[in-house]
Amino acid sequence: MSRLRETAALEGHTERVWCVAWSPDGRLLASCSSDKTIRVWCQSKDSENGWRCAALLEDGATRTVRCCDWSPCGRFIAAVSFDGTCSVWRRQESTTTAGELAWELTATLEGHENEVKSVAWSRGGNLLATCGRDKSVWIWEYDESEGDYECVTVLSDHTADVKSVRWLPNKDVLVSCSYDETVRLWAEDLDDWYLLDTLNDHTATVWGIAADGPGERLATVGGDEKLVLWRNFPDETKHGKWRAESTLSGEHGGTIYSVDWAPTATDAAAAATAAASTSARRSGGGVGDGVWGGLGAPCLATAAGDDALRVFYESGEGDGAAFGLDVEVKNAHAGDVNCVRWKPSGGGVLATGGDDELVRVWSYSPPGC
Repeated sequence: MSRLRETAALEGHTERVWCVAWSPDGRLLASCSSDKTIRVWCQSKDSENGWRCAALLEDGATRTVRCCDWSPCGRFIAAVSFDGTCSVWRRQESTTTAGELAWELTATLEGHENEVKSVAWSRGGNLLATCGRDKSVWIWEYDESEGDYECVTVLSDHTADVKSVRWLPNKDVLVSCSYDETVRLWAEDLDDWYLLDTLNDHTATVWGIAADGPGERLATVGGDEKLVLWRNFPDETKHGKWRAESTLSGEHGGTIYSVDWAPTATDAAAAATAAASTSARRSGGGVGDGVWGGLGAPCLATAAGDDALRVFYESGEGDGAAFGLDVEVKNAHAGDVNCVRWKPSGGGVLATGGDDELVRVWSYSPPGC
């Protein structure tokens, strides 16, 4: 019998939590909020709920911090704000006098006309994408030798507020979704970024995107309360063709704001390797000391405006395989659940952020466990 249980409720934010993001090795958890701050959490045997706030990043934004993301190396956090900026924080090797992780604000990227809604690092960490209410997607290139960022393109094909951006994990292809009800994919050719494909299966605002570990499938969610699954089919082109594979509807009672794929065994192994390489610099206790590994079959989690957290599990094989609702928590937060993210090191751990100002950590046990 499947189980989904809360293991910790992290208090500290004073307004709604918009986004949560795990570090690549799964040892740290970042959250951002309407209170204009980013908090970095780590597990601690000395705290009542097993977690503590290891760093409070403030003064990087003057309005709501809407989204944050870790660089693949785990040294940077990029965060975007309703003040029109993207701030980039770098983790220092030292700690503060209070024993917290030390972070430095190293860059503030400006250019969007107004609210910036999402940010994502590419797989190599040299590209950073942002998007916003101004209907545009910006791609920034990071020059490690100079330590600065340059906007290399502004993509303006969306006709309304762009809600989210995510990179495919296996190639430098960017995916964006919008109030215009579309999902768009972008690629580069000879230093020129172009619109690769437009996916049109949604009938309302598309709020969230997630790619599976191999980068062969996408999941998108939105205001039409649908979870659409897309698959990439190879063809004569370099990037193949994306087609809607299946649609799940009727399981949610409100807008679906966020979706995420559980890590595969390969993903979890990569996170374990990353964790081992940084173990000498661990701060604050045994983050990542739990179970490592994928869940055995593809698995998705969704966060929605009906206050619920749901997990969908794929059963069957080949053409007969299908996703179905496995387990749900109907009052996961006291208000909208704005974001859900699986811990990259596996073990069935996931985190959510909600309108109730809390970050919650969950443990999922799949069928047969």
